[in-house]
Amino acid sequence: MDTRPTLLKELLTHQHVQRYETFRAEYERVAGQLAPDLRYTAPSRAQYYRWLSGQLKGRIPYPDACRVLEDMLPPWTADDLFGPPPDGWQRRDGEAPAADWLLGSVPPSFPAE
Repeated sequence: MDTRPTLLKELLTHQHVQRYETFRAEYERVAGQLAPDLRYTAPSRAQYYRWLSGQLKGRIPYPDACRVLEDMLPPWTADDLFGPPPDGWQRRDGEAPAADWLLGSVPPSFPAE
């Protein structure tokens, strides 16, 4: 079994949303914006920690949860989030990735000038 953390865990830690209570509040906020009936569908505490460790019965959660997570953490897909972080995610000194690495995955939409 792969013991590396998921990209989801790395992103949530980087954004300081890794505590379950903090994550649940953000998840419910985003879910409610997507569809009112999704507002109170946050995973249980146990399920949340399975998500972070990558210990899922299937490869990714149910579709509604994937929609919410993808909306919370653009531009990442559910497949990305439940896989290992991409190469280069952390610098050798252990610091969080530079903003240009993270934004490098977002296609340019307008010139900087």
